[in-house]
Amino acid sequence: CMNEDYPVLLGNIFGVKHPIDLERLLSKHGVHSESNQYSLRISEYDYFKVEFDHGINQIFSDADTIEELINRARRISEILTLEQIQHGFEIYDDSGDILVAEFRYE
Repeated sequence: CMNEDYPVLLGNIFGVKHPIDLERLLSKHGVHSESNQYSLRISEYDYFKVEFDHGINQIFSDADTIEELINRARRISEILTLEQIQHGFEIYDDSGDILVAEFRYE
C-alpha cells in the first residue's frame, strides 16, 4: 500500500468512464487487472490502483525502487498512448518531494 518510504506514482487518466472499460483496454494489451464499480487494480503489480470519481480518474502506485515504478508507468503510458487516452503520470522519489519522471499524453 501507499507508503512515504517508497517512490510513488500519482496521476490521472481522462476519457475512460468506467473501470470495466479500462480493464478491457488493458487486457487487450496483455495487462491483467481487476475492477469493481469504483476502482481498478493491476494484478501483476503490488500496488497500482485507479480510482474512478465522476470522470476524474486518479492513479496511485508505489514500488520498492524508482526504476521499477518508471518501468510500470512507461508500460501503462505506452498502452494508453496507443489507445489515444489522455493521461499524466508523475513519479516522486521516496521523500515524496522530488519529481523524478513524468509520462503524459494530451
